Amino acid sequence: MPADSPIKIHRPSSRLGRFWLLVVILALVGAPLFFLIGWNRRLPAPIPEMIDQTGLDRPLILHANQPAAFPAGELVMIDRDLTYFAAGAAPSRRPPPYPPLELYCVIEPGENGRLLFAALLSDLYNAEWVLHKPAHLLTPNERSRLLAQVGCVK
Repeated sequence: MPADSPIKIHRPSSRLGRFWLLVVILALVGAPLFFLIGWNRRLPAPIPEMIDQTGLDRPLILHANQPAAFPAGELVMIDRDLTYFAAGAAPSRRPPPYPPLELYCVIEPGENGRLLFAALLSDLYNAEWVLHKPAHLLTPNERSRLLAQVGCVK
């Protein structure tokens, strides 16, 4: 067609096409980055307060990958004012339901550092964070085995 022809062909704007291409690229790249950078696992609110009451100084806190492997027989609940579940022999409260729904390992630095477990115990109607400690003094091998059993690895 000659340049001076009275018939004009309308072509869609290439700017609009580039705009949508840019939007799609940003969405494909930005969404995964948002979840990787913006989403971080924070400790549930009661855990730092519970740890402060134990007197541990700068403990390492790890999320357990296998809370179902929680060894309830090897650990005892730390006595504190529990709302729903019994710590020890409290007949007016329910026994704690095991395994926990969520579990954190609280490790005091050093070879002889204390080891605690913060467990979210839940029955049909109630849930409560409870601290546990080993029933007896652990050897380094027992300590490693216990941490590996519940999936608390660095």
